[in-house]
Amino acid sequence: MEFVHYVAPSYKQDELFAKANEVYGEGAVFPYANGFFVATDDPTSEVSTKIGIRDGSVGSGVVLRVTTYNGRAPADLWEWLAKGLA
Repeated sequence: MEFVHYVAPSYKQDELFAKANEVYGEGAVFPYANGFFVATDDPTSEVSTKIGIRDGSVGSGVVLRVTTYNGRAPADLWEWLAKGLA
């Protein structure tokens, strides 16, 4: 998978998370904080469209492409990010 995106929902977080799992599969979606990461070859605009943010059909929020990362987080997040950005 080429890109990792972070979805920061502002409305209907649970519905957006469920839609992302439906579209991309559970292994490609990782919940974190108030949003979730998605690993896919799709650009941010396509992620937004496929999970129902662009047209508001599922919820609202912002999709950000992750290019670098640093910080302190649980080990399972670091492992997932390493796979997603490999």
